[in-house]
Amino acid sequence: MFQSLRLAAAVVAVLSAPAIGADIARIAPPLPPLLPSPPPVWVWTGFYGGANVGYGWENASSPTFSGSSPLIPVLQGMATDGLRYEGQGALGGVQIGYNHLVWPRVVVGVETDIQLAGIRRSGQATNVLGTGVAGDFSRSTDWLGTLRLRAGFLATERVLVYATGGLAYGGARFAANATDGLGQSVSVSRSETRFGYTLGAGTEVLLTRNVSVKAEYLFYDLGKVRATAADLIPGTPSDAAAEIRASGHVLRTGVNYRF
Repeated sequence: MFQSLRLAAAVVAVLSAPAIGADIARIAPPLPPLLPSPPPVWVWTGFYGGANVGYGWENASSPTFSGSSPLIPVLQGMATDGLRYEGQGALGGVQIGYNHLVWPRVVVGVETDIQLAGIRRSGQATNVLGTGVAGDFSRSTDWLGTLRLRAGFLATERVLVYATGGLAYGGARFAANATDGLGQSVSVSRSETRFGYTLGAGTEVLLTRNVSVKAEYLFYDLGKVRATAADLIPGTPSDAAAEIRASGHVLRTGVNYRF
């Protein structure tokens, strides 16, 4: 009899096993599906700093000379003789700034930068206007800085196209000299820090969440450099003055790191 009971229990256990397994399967929650990693979040708001390199060239404006020196027409004639006064050269420096995303696709900010510059030109003539008088000049912008507002539009979440403008300042120099065969000479020179304005536009692209690259054009105008001097003519008191505008263009590229 006991053997019959054990046999009946075994048969019941075997028959009920599938139902118990189905109940367990219904109770256990399904495994969550594998999801791809979320895309990076491109952040424009915040502080940044970086470096830039570029090339600059100044407008080909000739200086104007005035005064009682008899050599003033000679100085003025150096431009007529074909001496070119526009400077050009490389520049490079650093920048820091802050951006703020004010609307989904509008970014505003402020940036300041300073660069060492080699924007210069010099020339000389040995027979100005056929008078036999020698003359020479030099001009340069030795450093250049700006403090600018920036406002731009996000063409994509990683590409900013912007306009910029504000204060420009820099170190400008100008000198001119002329000497005739009688020992009469005139020399004017000036080196000073000038202030003016700048306007431009550019594009900045986020490479990673923290690193971006940019390309930028700027026009700057530092006003006029005015040089004065006493004319060195024995026994003849006279004076001379020169004035030249320090304005030009900059094309540069740079890299920024966002903090």
